[in-house]
Amino acid sequence: MTITITGMEISHVEAVAAIEEAAFSEPWSVKAFSDAVLSNDYIYIVALDNDKVVGYAGCVMSMGEADITNIAVHNEYRRMGIGNELLTRLVKQMKNYGIEKVFLEVRESNNSARMLYNSNGFVEIGMRKNFYRKPDENAILMELII
Repeated sequence: MTITITGMEISHVEAVAAIEEAAFSEPWSVKAFSDAVLSNDYIYIVALDNDKVVGYAGCVMSMGEADITNIAVHNEYRRMGIGNELLTRLVKQMKNYGIEKVFLEVRESNNSARMLYNSNGFVEIGMRKNFYRKPDENAILMELII
């Protein structure tokens, strides 16, 4: 297995949306991913095993700041370091765009994601009460200063 990370293209969007649907209770649509890929305000990258999309990460940028919108890895490829590599590469690309601060929300109960973000320098700066639905849950707001 050789994993490569590259920019997301329209041809990747359906596979990305399928991973998104499996990972999140309120997933983005194919159209939402297509719009993001075509916009200059977003960065999206994918992890590929040969030509198969096995993970993705993205952010929206504005005025020197970015919000990570979503990161997910296909169930069969979890615990292999792919999520960490996607996050590392995404932050590196943000830096190239002049981003100085990165924000994200993560479910309060998602300890593995919180550990991933903490290990990459993100710090918890607040909580958004009842931010998530299906099920209702608080979000931890995290920040990284690049």
